[in-house]
Amino acid sequence: MNAFVRFQTTAFSFDALITLRIWLTSGVSSNGRTETVPIYSEINVDDYKQKTPLAIPGAQIAWTMPYTGTDQSAIAYSMQWNNPRPEVEIQSIDLVYGEQRRGVPALLAITAATAR
Repeated sequence: MNAFVRFQTTAFSFDALITLRIWLTSGVSSNGRTETVPIYSEINVDDYKQKTPLAIPGAQIAWTMPYTGTDQSAIAYSMQWNNPRPEVEIQSIDLVYGEQRRGVPALLAITAATAR
């Protein structure tokens, strides 16, 4: 996996990752194993500049802001990924282009949450 960006972390475990993103495909590495989190256009992400911010099935609208003097708004989506192995510590998070290398990957924030 060729990472577009790698975030090295202090090892931690979590139940869910909540990401605020514009466009990316990501993989989560832990203890030598990789969990791939596919991100699909128009399901988990959409265009960051829209006339009317659109709801999409795999994410929530997290933020919008009108572009002054235009009929367009900036939009960012938030998506939650539930970790199938929450007891395993995460070593790094990689942002990786999909096969078609469409768009420009952008990650605005990551929040790790635990159920306990």
